[in-house]
Amino acid sequence: MLFSRTFGILCVVVAVYACTSYAETRTGEQEDAAGRVAFEMEWDAYYTSADLIFSLTDKPIPTVEGKTELEVYRDLLKRSFLPRQMLLEASVYPMSCLGGWLKQDEPRLYDDAKIGGFNVIDAITSGFEEPYAFSIFAGNVVQFKRKGEPYRAGNNGYMGFLFNFGNYHIKDNDFIYDKWREIEVKLKGDRIFSDLKLLWSFRLGAKFHHNPEITDSVYVSLRRSRLDYAASASDI
Repeated sequence: MLFSRTFGILCVVVAVYACTSYAETRTGEQEDAAGRVAFEMEWDAYYTSADLIFSLTDKPIPTVEGKTELEVYRDLLKRSFLPRQMLLEASVYPMSCLGGWLKQDEPRLYDDAKIGGFNVIDAITSGFEEPYAFSIFAGNVVQFKRKGEPYRAGNNGYMGFLFNFGNYHIKDNDFIYDKWREIEVKLKGDRIFSDLKLLWSFRLGAKFHHNPEITDSVYVSLRRSRLDYAASASDI
Protein backbone atom coordinates (compact mmCIF):
# COMPACT_ATOMS: atom_id res chain seq x y z
CA MET A 1 0.00 0.00 0.00
CA LEU A 2 2.82 2.40 0.89
CA PHE A 3 4.57 1.70 -2.43
CA SER A 4 1.35 2.20 -4.37
CA ARG A 5 0.61 5.51 -2.64
CA THR A 6 4.18 6.74 -3.13
CA PHE A 7 4.08 5.71 -6.78
CA GLY A 8 0.81 7.55 -7.30
CA ILE A 9 2.12 10.74 -5.70
CA LEU A 10 5.23 10.52 -7.88
CA CYS A 11 3.02 10.27 -10.98
CA VAL A 12 1.14 13.41 -9.93
CA VAL A 13 4.41 15.31 -9.43
CA VAL A 14 5.79 14.22 -12.80
CA ALA A 15 2.55 15.05 -14.62
CA VAL A 16 2.31 18.52 -13.07
CA TYR A 17 5.98 19.24 -13.67
CA ALA A 18 5.73 18.08 -17.29
CA CYS A 19 2.70 20.28 -17.95
CA THR A 20 4.27 23.39 -16.43
CA SER A 21 7.74 23.05 -17.97
CA TYR A 22 7.13 21.32 -21.30
CA ALA A 23 8.54 24.08 -23.50
CA GLU A 24 11.83 24.28 -21.65
CA THR A 25 12.53 20.62 -20.97
CA ARG A 26 12.09 19.39 -24.54
CA THR A 27 15.17 21.38 -25.52
CA GLY A 28 17.45 19.47 -23.15
CA GLU A 29 20.24 17.52 -24.81
CA GLN A 30 23.78 16.61 -23.84
CA GLU A 31 26.21 15.49 -26.50
CA ASP A 32 29.84 14.41 -26.40
CA ALA A 33 32.50 16.41 -28.23
CA ALA A 34 32.65 14.04 -31.19
CA GLY A 35 28.87 13.93 -31.60
CA ARG A 36 28.81 10.14 -31.23
CA VAL A 37 26.76 10.05 -28.02
CA ALA A 38 23.65 12.05 -27.07
CA PHE A 39 21.51 12.01 -23.95
CA GLU A 40 17.98 13.42 -24.23
CA MET A 41 15.16 14.00 -21.76
CA GLU A 42 11.54 14.58 -22.75
CA TRP A 43 8.95 15.63 -20.18
CA ASP A 44 5.28 15.20 -20.94
CA ALA A 45 2.25 14.41 -18.81
CA TYR A 46 1.51 11.37 -20.98
CA TYR A 47 4.99 10.28 -22.09
CA THR A 48 8.19 11.07 -20.19
CA SER A 49 11.45 9.46 -21.27
CA ALA A 50 15.22 9.41 -20.94
CA ASP A 51 17.16 8.36 -24.05
CA LEU A 52 20.80 7.46 -24.57
CA ILE A 53 21.74 7.46 -28.26
CA PHE A 54 25.19 6.35 -29.36
CA SER A 55 26.91 5.61 -32.64
CA LEU A 56 28.11 2.08 -33.38
CA THR A 57 30.76 3.46 -35.74
CA ASP A 58 33.45 6.12 -35.42
CA LYS A 59 31.18 8.66 -37.13
CA PRO A 60 28.90 11.15 -35.32
CA ILE A 61 25.12 10.90 -35.26
CA PRO A 62 24.00 12.44 -38.59
CA THR A 63 22.35 15.86 -38.66
CA VAL A 64 19.69 16.77 -41.23
CA GLU A 65 18.81 20.38 -42.01
CA GLY A 66 17.46 21.06 -45.50
CA LYS A 67 16.22 17.72 -46.82
CA THR A 68 12.61 17.13 -47.80
CA GLU A 69 10.42 14.56 -46.10
CA LEU A 70 10.77 12.09 -48.98
CA GLU A 71 14.55 12.48 -48.98
CA VAL A 72 14.63 11.69 -45.26
CA TYR A 73 12.53 8.55 -45.82
CA ARG A 74 14.78 7.49 -48.70
CA ASP A 75 18.02 7.94 -46.77
CA LEU A 76 16.76 6.12 -43.67
CA LEU A 77 15.34 3.22 -45.69
CA LYS A 78 18.44 2.94 -47.87
CA ARG A 79 20.65 2.25 -44.84
CA SER A 80 18.07 0.46 -42.72
CA PHE A 81 19.58 -3.05 -42.69
CA LEU A 82 23.00 -1.93 -41.47
CA PRO A 83 22.51 -0.44 -37.98
CA ARG A 84 24.79 2.51 -37.29
CA GLN A 85 23.25 3.77 -34.03
CA MET A 86 21.72 2.29 -30.91
CA LEU A 87 19.23 3.82 -28.49
CA LEU A 88 18.43 2.82 -24.91
CA GLU A 89 15.28 4.31 -23.40
CA ALA A 90 13.41 4.24 -20.12
CA SER A 91 9.93 5.74 -20.32
CA VAL A 92 7.07 6.30 -17.91
CA TYR A 93 3.48 7.33 -18.69
CA PRO A 94 2.41 9.54 -15.76
CA MET A 95 -1.26 10.04 -16.64
CA SER A 96 -1.83 6.33 -17.26
CA CYS A 97 -0.16 5.58 -13.91
CA LEU A 98 -2.24 8.25 -12.22
CA GLY A 99 -5.50 6.76 -13.49
CA GLY A 100 -4.57 3.30 -12.20
CA TRP A 101 -3.47 4.65 -8.84
CA LEU A 102 -6.67 6.66 -8.34
CA LYS A 103 -8.84 3.64 -9.15
CA GLN A 104 -6.85 1.38 -6.82
CA ASP A 105 -6.11 3.67 -3.85
CA GLU A 106 -8.74 6.41 -4.14
CA PRO A 107 -11.86 4.52 -5.29
CA ARG A 108 -14.29 7.10 -3.87
CA LEU A 109 -12.68 9.92 -5.83
CA TYR A 110 -12.54 7.69 -8.90
CA ASP A 111 -16.23 6.76 -8.65
CA ASP A 112 -17.24 10.39 -8.03
CA ALA A 113 -15.77 11.24 -11.45
CA LYS A 114 -18.50 9.23 -13.18
CA ILE A 115 -21.13 11.13 -15.13
CA GLY A 116 -23.71 8.58 -16.19
CA GLY A 117 -21.73 5.86 -17.96
CA PHE A 118 -18.79 8.21 -18.57
CA ASN A 119 -15.80 8.53 -16.23
CA VAL A 120 -13.86 11.79 -16.50
CA ILE A 121 -10.69 10.27 -15.00
CA ASP A 122 -10.77 7.45 -17.58
CA ALA A 123 -11.04 9.98 -20.39
CA ILE A 124 -8.18 12.15 -19.12
CA THR A 125 -5.72 9.41 -18.17
CA SER A 126 -6.20 6.87 -20.96
CA GLY A 127 -3.49 6.45 -23.57
CA PHE A 128 -0.97 3.71 -22.90
CA GLU A 129 -1.39 0.02 -22.09
CA GLU A 130 1.54 0.05 -19.66
CA PRO A 131 2.68 2.25 -16.77
CA TYR A 132 6.28 2.24 -18.01
CA ALA A 133 8.57 0.50 -20.49
CA PHE A 134 12.19 -0.12 -21.37
CA SER A 135 13.36 -0.04 -24.98
CA ILE A 136 16.36 -1.07 -27.07
CA PHE A 137 16.60 0.24 -30.63
CA ALA A 138 19.18 -0.70 -33.26
CA GLY A 139 19.16 1.01 -36.63
CA ASN A 140 19.75 4.47 -37.99
CA VAL A 141 19.09 7.79 -36.27
CA VAL A 142 19.25 11.33 -37.64
CA GLN A 143 18.84 14.56 -35.70
CA PHE A 144 16.72 17.32 -37.24
CA LYS A 145 18.18 20.79 -36.74
CA ARG A 146 17.71 24.23 -38.25
CA LYS A 147 20.00 27.23 -38.14
CA GLY A 148 18.79 29.90 -35.77
CA GLU A 149 16.60 27.56 -33.73
CA PRO A 150 17.55 25.62 -30.58
CA TYR A 151 17.66 21.86 -30.84
CA ARG A 152 14.62 20.12 -29.37
CA ALA A 153 15.07 16.83 -27.55
CA GLY A 154 13.33 14.08 -29.49
CA ASN A 155 13.59 15.95 -32.82
CA ASN A 156 14.92 12.83 -34.52
CA GLY A 157 14.23 10.34 -37.28
CA TYR A 158 14.56 6.58 -36.74
CA MET A 159 14.58 3.50 -38.94
CA GLY A 160 15.37 0.07 -37.55
CA PHE A 161 14.44 -2.64 -35.09
CA LEU A 162 12.89 -1.96 -31.69
CA PHE A 163 12.54 -4.23 -28.67
CA ASN A 164 10.27 -3.07 -25.81
CA PHE A 165 9.61 -4.85 -22.54
CA GLY A 166 8.01 -4.38 -19.13
CA ASN A 167 6.18 -6.23 -16.39
CA TYR A 168 2.80 -4.52 -16.00
CA HIS A 169 -0.22 -4.02 -18.22
CA ILE A 170 -3.08 -1.52 -17.80
CA LYS A 171 -6.66 -2.44 -18.69
CA ASP A 172 -9.54 -0.13 -17.73
CA ASN A 173 -7.17 1.58 -15.27
CA ASP A 174 -6.39 -1.71 -13.51
CA PHE A 175 -2.74 -2.71 -13.05
CA ILE A 176 -2.23 -6.31 -14.22
CA TYR A 177 1.04 -8.13 -13.63
CA ASP A 178 2.29 -9.24 -17.04
CA LYS A 179 5.80 -9.77 -18.36
CA TRP A 180 5.30 -8.49 -21.89
CA ARG A 181 7.67 -8.23 -24.85
CA GLU A 182 7.26 -6.30 -28.09
CA ILE A 183 9.25 -6.41 -31.33
CA GLU A 184 8.89 -3.83 -34.10
CA VAL A 185 10.32 -2.71 -37.39
CA LYS A 186 9.83 1.03 -37.27
CA LEU A 187 10.20 4.16 -39.39
CA LYS A 188 9.48 7.09 -37.10
CA GLY A 189 10.27 10.77 -36.81
CA ASP A 190 9.45 14.06 -35.11
CA ARG A 191 10.46 17.17 -37.06
CA ILE A 192 9.32 20.20 -35.11
CA PHE A 193 10.36 23.80 -35.77
CA SER A 194 8.79 27.22 -35.27
CA ASP A 195 6.77 26.98 -38.52
CA LEU A 196 6.58 23.20 -38.99
CA LYS A 197 5.31 20.20 -37.06
CA LEU A 198 5.79 16.95 -38.95
CA LEU A 199 5.25 13.62 -37.19
CA TRP A 200 5.25 10.15 -38.70
CA SER A 201 5.25 6.59 -37.40
CA PHE A 202 5.09 3.51 -39.63
CA ARG A 203 5.31 0.24 -37.67
CA LEU A 204 5.08 -3.50 -38.15
CA GLY A 205 5.29 -5.47 -34.94
CA ALA A 206 4.18 -8.17 -32.55
CA LYS A 207 3.47 -8.09 -28.81
CA PHE A 208 3.65 -11.12 -26.54
CA HIS A 209 2.23 -11.45 -23.03
CA HIS A 210 3.18 -13.85 -20.25
CA ASN A 211 -0.23 -13.44 -18.62
CA PRO A 212 -2.55 -16.02 -20.27
CA GLU A 213 -5.56 -13.71 -19.92
CA ILE A 214 -4.01 -11.14 -22.27
CA THR A 215 -3.98 -11.95 -25.97
CA ASP A 216 -0.82 -11.71 -28.06
CA SER A 217 -1.09 -9.48 -31.10
CA VAL A 218 0.43 -8.72 -34.49
CA TYR A 219 -0.16 -5.25 -35.92
CA VAL A 220 0.54 -2.75 -38.67
CA SER A 221 0.34 0.95 -37.81
CA LEU A 222 0.57 3.91 -40.20
CA ARG A 223 0.38 7.45 -38.87
CA ARG A 224 1.47 10.80 -40.29
CA SER A 225 0.53 14.38 -39.46
CA ARG A 226 1.87 17.65 -40.83
CA LEU A 227 1.25 21.24 -39.85
CA ASP A 228 3.25 23.64 -42.04
CA TYR A 229 2.61 27.36 -41.67
CA ALA A 230 4.92 28.22 -44.57
CA ALA A 231 3.52 25.84 -47.21
CA SER A 232 0.72 26.20 -49.70
CA ALA A 233 -2.08 23.64 -49.80
CA SER A 234 -0.56 21.93 -52.85
CA ASP A 235 2.71 21.30 -50.99
CA ILE A 236 1.19 19.29 -48.14
